[in-house]
Amino acid sequence: MNELASGVILLAAFLGGGCAHQEEPERLAQVSSALTGTRTFQISVPVGIGVDRTVLASNGVLRLDDQSVVSSSGGALVTNAGSRETSVGNDAVSATLDSVASVTLRDRVHVNGNIVTAGTVTPGSADVISGNTVQHATLTPLFPVRWTATPPTKNGGDIILSPGASKTLASGSAYGIIHVYSGARLTLTPGSYFAEQFLIEPQGAVIVQHQQQPVLLYVASALQLRGAFQDNNDASHFLLGFGGSTAYLETPFRGTLVAPAAFVTLGTVGTQYNGSFFGSSIEVQPLTTVRLVPFAHWDLFVVPVLSVTCVAEFNSTNFGVLFGYTNPLQSNITIAAGADNQFVPSAPHFFPVTQFAPGNHTGVTTVPLKGDSVTWQVKSMSARATPATLPRCTGNEAHLPPIATATPQAIDPDQPGPANPAAMGRLLPNVP
Repeated sequence: MNELASGVILLAAFLGGGCAHQEEPERLAQVSSALTGTRTFQISVPVGIGVDRTVLASNGVLRLDDQSVVSSSGGALVTNAGSRETSVGNDAVSATLDSVASVTLRDRVHVNGNIVTAGTVTPGSADVISGNTVQHATLTPLFPVRWTATPPTKNGGDIILSPGASKTLASGSAYGIIHVYSGARLTLTPGSYFAEQFLIEPQGAVIVQHQQQPVLLYVASALQLRGAFQDNNDASHFLLGFGGSTAYLETPFRGTLVAPAAFVTLGTVGTQYNGSFFGSSIEVQPLTTVRLVPFAHWDLFVVPVLSVTCVAEFNSTNFGVLFGYTNPLQSNITIAAGADNQFVPSAPHFFPVTQFAPGNHTGVTTVPLKGDSVTWQVKSMSARATPATLPRCTGNEAHLPPIATATPQAIDPDQPGPANPAAMGRLLPNVP
């Protein structure tokens, strides 16, 4: 799973030496230069927008060209966290649109939902917006989703599949060129794959045998997609991370594309794309349809945002802390107690929650505070409390099931009223 939880790679230059002759069924060539370092992928979306609801996310320019369609099914959202340009062309259809940049609508635009912008909206004629239009909204600070990967040391060389050839690729290796010619078939199974260049010719096919598990493909510098992706009609398990500057998708791509440095173009006339797409800038070309299929494994990368709900003072030296969290996804995140989910310092018999439900949750886990501070650490996220941290607990906060048996007729912590020591015992650990 460590392999799956890793992110983008940067591969060094690969062997020169050109492509294989087509009459060769397959050629493996040595990659001449060593793999180097790690690269970090970061997706930024406006606060309150989960990446698993986002069908298009730009960080600069966002263009929906004439007669393009971005489906609103599944609660899809279109976002632009950049300030440069957001435009929707003539007769285009968009899902709910959140944009830091001002929004320009051409004529007969149909938005199935709201338009929310930090700037202004310039309408065309005969536009239809089914929801609300909100201008000068606060959409920052942005919510980041960030992950990194270390490339594997195993060298898989080049993979050249000439017409009629087929191969099931082994995960956990770093490849130079992966080139699938017309009539060839490349199969990917669950795991992580790394390549310098990934090229699919027309009538070439990539078979994603996901088995309901994540299939992660990271490509460093060159991406050419002209063939087909086959996934048993389930595009929710494939993620393609791209480190280059230009990603032109000429095929009906199925899956999630994360290309934070790239200008991403979706566009062959009449093509439907199924998945979600994140780029530095994004253009959906005319007569192109995009339908949201969320990546089913965002919990590999998304960490709940932790918070201190309140601190209670039992006496001058003993305190208790009630923590909360926010999960921006629409699905649960599970993180087992241990090195990735712990209190620091640890407290005997007290353990953090391990199931993080969607939304904002206050007062869900509790721990004694007997020293200078206590921190709840979940992967890269943390929340720290000290005896001076505010607010103070009142006894009315949300709480876990009782930690200790409450005194009969004690004030319920969820009911209004003054703080009561017996009620507080249901919220926070008993302290001598």
